[in-house]
Amino acid sequence: MEIPQSDRDYNTVSLLARAMNNLERYDEALQQLLTIAKLGEDDPLWHFRVGYSYYYFKQYDEALREFEITDKLDPGDKSTLTLLDWSRGKVAQKKMKLSNLLHRKV
Repeated sequence: MEIPQSDRDYNTVSLLARAMNNLERYDEALQQLLTIAKLGEDDPLWHFRVGYSYYYFKQYDEALREFEITDKLDPGDKSTLTLLDWSRGKVAQKKMKLSNLLHRKV
């Protein structure tokens, strides 16, 4: 954090976001990653870190999108596949809860 933002390159920002994710500061990690979004478009690690932030920030639809991109860019990565599976489960749970709520109102 002591490195001025103007002096941070892609790798520095990416590592800072990783550290923030590890400290459970998911919103801050995501904000850092979004500052380098254009540079991260084709980087599976960038998408993984964004997905990780979204997942633990409980934004499962967004996490799922990012992990699907990660899997396309780096197929078969075990960590990606695990979080992709978890995200799919969370999205399915959310849809099930919504469906149950709608059926109760009918």
